[in-house]
Amino acid sequence: MNFTELFAKLPTSSFQDWEAAARAQLKGKPLESINISLGDGSEVAPYAIGNGAGIVGGGSQGWFQFSSFSSDIDVSADLLLDALNGGAQGLEISFQDFAKIAPQLNEVRFDFISLKINNLKPNDQDELITMIPASQRKGAKLLVALFDGGNITDYQRIVDEFSEVIFLLSPKLHIGDLQSLRLVFEGMKSQLSADDSLRFLASDKVALGCEVMLSADYTSNITYIHALRLLFANTFNSFGMEQPLPRPYLFGRIVPEKEVESHEVYLIDATAKAVAGISGGIDALTIEAYPSTDVLVAARRVRNIQNVLAIEGLLGIPLSAVKGAAYFEATAKALMSSVWPDY
Repeated sequence: MNFTELFAKLPTSSFQDWEAAARAQLKGKPLESINISLGDGSEVAPYAIGNGAGIVGGGSQGWFQFSSFSSDIDVSADLLLDALNGGAQGLEISFQDFAKIAPQLNEVRFDFISLKINNLKPNDQDELITMIPASQRKGAKLLVALFDGGNITDYQRIVDEFSEVIFLLSPKLHIGDLQSLRLVFEGMKSQLSADDSLRFLASDKVALGCEVMLSADYTSNITYIHALRLLFANTFNSFGMEQPLPRPYLFGRIVPEKEVESHEVYLIDATAKAVAGISGGIDALTIEAYPSTDVLVAARRVRNIQNVLAIEGLLGIPLSAVKGAAYFEATAKALMSSVWPDY
């Protein structure tokens, strides 16, 4: 039995069924008594008010699976190839490490994966370009983590060479931390204020986004991510963009906490955070490996979290079950208003 046949056998409920159940629970109170007030003074009912479930994320399964290789370990071509053979759709690596092992990656088709390069300075662009075969550049997607004070317009060379370049702001969004949301907002405004940046971003080859440090709090992930998307959309509009720009690219990250006592505990913690982030609508996810003497096995363990969630946990179906839900809409707008009071 396939998934379509399975879901067809599940019982369905209509809005009328929900309304009848709600009236029974309210015991005579009107339905309007549970409406939610939005920031603009309007009220909405506490059920889905949008157009239903919508596509989220950027991967064919809803999000791109990344494997990260920090400079703290001895990064090798074998590690990268093992990640790609194990299901990774993207690789995260520093420019310095990539420069060392690029000659050994002849088997990799860069036009079929995403490549996130850290510590890439503007004057490193030409060297990076030479590391990717010319025949593959026009199909390759490149993610660049910006330096503090760096500007997207400093990277014209790679934009000319690659099919898509996504720039991630230097401030990271820490779910649950309102100050980090403010810093991302300020970083976004700084990029849009730079000379020629609006023309640069108007290209269909360029997108802007940020890293998201995920929390195990399911609700906070969804509301903070939605608030960030609202900030991006409305900030672009306030700078006079005639056409809507691509939605912000959100790169989710999970790292071992210092107090996590074992690899097994970390796997449980990371799985909870991954579910929350994927449900919130991240575009890409990397789960950093727990410190281990066997780097290869540690990388496989965290990578398998994403494989299991996509295939066995059915989170690979790229749908957002909460799109348009009044609670999340209202909470996200409240977060946005606290960061941008003049909105």
